Amino acid sequence: MTKQQLLRELEILAKAAPGSFDENTRIEGLEGWDSLKTMEFRLLVEEELGRDLDGLKVERARTISDLTILVEDLLEADHP
Repeated sequence: MTKQQLLRELEILAKAAPGSFDENTRIEGLEGWDSLKTMEFRLLVEEELGRDLDGLKVERARTISDLTILVEDLLEADHP
């Protein structure tokens, strides 16, 4: 999963227009982003990568960049 794919998946989850997110987009102000969307994001990553994201780390994420870093860390753990 590339960063662009991840951004697009996050836009789909949030029902946002394509290209409306970048890495500096703050999660807190996203309309429709709530604990259910956080869980959906975790499930998406699990389905795509076969790995589970730490729920607490996802909840602490403040920007889209924070979420992409979490995913990148999972990928790096698979391929050190």
